[in-house]
Amino acid sequence: MKSSAMASVAYPPLMMFCLWFGLVGSSTAQSSKDIAPSQGTITRTAKQAEAPAFLREATFEIVTDECASPSNCIALKRIVLRNKNTAPIKSYRLGSVVVFADPHKPAEVHVGNSVALYQVIGPNQEREFSNNLLPSVPLGPSITMICYFVAEIRQEDGRLFTQDLNRIALDQYNEVWTHSKRN
Repeated sequence: MKSSAMASVAYPPLMMFCLWFGLVGSSTAQSSKDIAPSQGTITRTAKQAEAPAFLREATFEIVTDECASPSNCIALKRIVLRNKNTAPIKSYRLGSVVVFADPHKPAEVHVGNSVALYQVIGPNQEREFSNNLLPSVPLGPSITMICYFVAEIRQEDGRLFTQDLNRIALDQYNEVWTHSKRN
């Protein structure tokens, strides 16, 4: 039997969003501006000003059938990829950063497979994707945040954007722990 809670969020390119998924009996998601590591796992998309494309919309789902029992996992179920550049996109790759509740443990970066597009995403256009986005991430009290990002974009003119994985890991780690220290 599948048990899930689903949330879909859209946001303008310069804004970030966070969804808070409670781990103690909660089956719904709610928006949150505060990062509270002890209350659950935050899922979000990264703000990537330097990337030629960004995740304009994302749908996350808490699933049990894709995890080892008795765990819950968070799954990225759907995205809308927006091309903000002048060159068409012919392939993309997504990634995720996992920030842990232990501030002494470094963030982990996971990168998915490259996805070749049969039809390019033109300048200032977007496309929705929902298959084989990234593997699910097991949830637990040791995970504070999961942040999804565009890891790579190959453009029709031959340019290749590759996200600096060390930088995005550090940015997301600092987002959690710098904010957390201010509270």
